[in-house]
Amino acid sequence: MSDARLLEVFALTKALVDIPSASRDVAQCRVCLSFIQEYFAGTAWHLTPIAKSPSASPMLYISSKPWPASGSGAKPFSKVLILGHVDVVPMATYGIEGEPTGVIRGRGVSDMKGPVAALMHLLKSLNPANLDLAMLVVTDEEIGGIDGAKFAFADAEGPHISCDMCLCPDGGDNFKLVTHEKGVFRIELTASGKSAHSAYPWNGDNAVLTLIDEIGRVGSIQHDGKPVFDNVGPQWHSTCVPTIIQGGQVINQVPGSASAKIDMRFTETWTLDTLKTVVFGALASSPNASKIRAEVVFEQPMLLCPPELPCMIATKKVMEDHVHHDVEYSRGHGTSDGHWADFPVVMFKPIGGGLHQDDEWVDFPSILTFYDICADVIKLFA
Repeated sequence: MSDARLLEVFALTKALVDIPSASRDVAQCRVCLSFIQEYFAGTAWHLTPIAKSPSASPMLYISSKPWPASGSGAKPFSKVLILGHVDVVPMATYGIEGEPTGVIRGRGVSDMKGPVAALMHLLKSLNPANLDLAMLVVTDEEIGGIDGAKFAFADAEGPHISCDMCLCPDGGDNFKLVTHEKGVFRIELTASGKSAHSAYPWNGDNAVLTLIDEIGRVGSIQHDGKPVFDNVGPQWHSTCVPTIIQGGQVINQVPGSASAKIDMRFTETWTLDTLKTVVFGALASSPNASKIRAEVVFEQPMLLCPPELPCMIATKKVMEDHVHHDVEYSRGHGTSDGHWADFPVVMFKPIGGGLHQDDEWVDFPSILTFYDICADVIKLFA
């Protein structure tokens, strides 16, 4: 990529990063999408704003083809779909530090406004008349993608956007190809007890103690004689983490109710249905079963993109041609919007790190390598 394009992509990245588009700030997310719309104004690309409802997180669909006519029964389809998000985890200050010739820092430079800026520039440089290509930009990936990718791909009332293959730069840091990302299963436990003065605990039934027992029960579930969850080390296994606990109002009262939210991440050993059966079965057989209620808060299937898929084989070859070393496969402990798709999702990212931290960074020249890889993959498949 020329120095001119280096500066152009950097300017786009800076413009996006300067917008404080935290996921729940729908107004600022709209500002981000408006900036992208203005960038493509006057081009031959077809721009379609999408929203599940007037108050929902907005999306923008950029396509080489018009949106299907109403009543036609046709669904938005492209041979290649780029999936990006411009929402970020909140931060006290927004902006970029650093120069385009080296490492830059700032909220979203890696996750994923930098990659989105590169892909915007790439699309604008292409003639859509010669391609079957689209890009979906969403604004709620960091909070689960319910109004965004899930609605766009999977909801019965959604537009059912689909493709032959999807490029999603939301995993695979440092040019690794993602083959797995863990699924997510989150529940809320609510324990009921009986309030009493804490000087006379025998007059009450402490809901906090019941809750502690049941949190431990979920975390220590056994199946076929083996623990379901293991939170030790970075090895590839399912995990169970209590994240929010609430109970009690005042220090001198036995709490009559308490609640906890538990975040479980599961590997291919499980499906959502089998994990639910085991977890709810353990709670139902508990001595505290009459005092505990469990509700599903959020669930998301695993992402699986096997190395033997033609799009993975070809992408790996293209990546190796550009990075000049063997590309490793990667399994992600986190999640992404790619989980909502029922088509192959090819995930890799430039060199970077510090996601969701104050020192999020990306090696900016590697974004240009990422740009060139995506350009070649699009030539092959779109």
